Amino acid sequence: MVQQLHEEQPVEQLQPPIHWQQKWWPPIPINPSASPVSSAVTPMYTQMQASINVLQPIDGQIVYSSTLKIEWNLELENEQMNQRWKRNKHGTVACIAIASNGNNNTFQEDNTILKSNCKEDPFPTFRDLAPGKYVLKIWLVDESNHAILLTAPSLVPFEMDKTLLQNIAKRTNGNVVIGAALQAEWPVVEMNDFKYFLNNNLSSMLIDTYGTELASIVKYPNYTNEWENVLRSAMHGHHLPILASLPFDIVWYVMNVTIHHLGQLRTMNENTWNHKMDGATKRCAKVQDNSFHIKMSHCGVRASSSPSLLKMDGYPTHSASVLAMIPHVSSLSKIFVAVGKSYDKLTLWDGNHRALAYYGAMIENAKTDSMASNIPGCSTRVLKNTGEEPFLLYVGLAPSWERGFLCH
Repeated sequence: MVQQLHEEQPVEQLQPPIHWQQKWWPPIPINPSASPVSSAVTPMYTQMQASINVLQPIDGQIVYSSTLKIEWNLELENEQMNQRWKRNKHGTVACIAIASNGNNNTFQEDNTILKSNCKEDPFPTFRDLAPGKYVLKIWLVDESNHAILLTAPSLVPFEMDKTLLQNIAKRTNGNVVIGAALQAEWPVVEMNDFKYFLNNNLSSMLIDTYGTELASIVKYPNYTNEWENVLRSAMHGHHLPILASLPFDIVWYVMNVTIHHLGQLRTMNENTWNHKMDGATKRCAKVQDNSFHIKMSHCGVRASSSPSLLKMDGYPTHSASVLAMIPHVSSLSKIFVAVGKSYDKLTLWDGNHRALAYYGAMIENAKTDSMASNIPGCSTRVLKNTGEEPFLLYVGLAPSWERGFLCH
């Protein structure tokens, strides 16, 4: 498992979700009044009744950073258990500890290097963690009496590493990037060992649209032919304004990455990526964050207050497009293009919806049981995250870049 994390600006503190078949968001403020209890005490509830689902880091993850953001939610057995939890006013007070992993992924108290006092942010960020192997332990205590242990501790082994994208990048050129992005955007099925979605025959689809000659320069590009390069650029259609905005000093790189690398990329700085128009997403948010909010906003029990999946003009929102892709995600292109002033904050130029669909299928839908929804993309986990590097990412860097669609 690989993930690249960067320093984050402070955000508004959120309460962790509680769910059984859906996630519950009780508006319970943290108000500790007692000393934290040791996780060695017998918990009030069995693991079946109440358990902690650690979302970040995931089991065995390699975090390519010195910063670790903790995320989790509380899973309750059923509605009756949820009502009991609320009636007892347990709240969601988390005690969190990190130990160096010196004994086969078990938590050794003597190896503890960081520990929260159960009174702070339930989603803490730990900074300046040295490279190495660790074990995370999280358990819940009662909000009004921290001497009462509610849940058994959850243990997650993980590893910190500072290997960054720039260390695995190789130089390439803009013509290759334009050709790859054109292939990735085409709704086709067979190309370069990747399966695409929506049509069974690349050649017939391209020929019907552009004719034999233009179809051949997409399927069999010759990047040393300048006339072909010009034609491929012109075939990008709605991407032409983006191509025109590329700085002259841009330098292109290519690398193989994992789903966790994709999760750290930013969605485009464009005004339709916002809660008002979409109901879930935000422009310039990380793929992993927008994917999470799509799941939370659209995949629970639908009500009259639920955000719409259609815009005012009747066209699908970004969330709707992503959810529609998830059941077919294994047939989507695995080629992505991101740009930025530096590797610290990269914006997706090509593949915003596909990146969200892959992340939803491989990460979000793997976190919890199927949620109560008749939307196929909400509960269909179609891909297993093996920790390998199946995605091809092109990165363009230009220190002189103006903001435009870029997030920085």
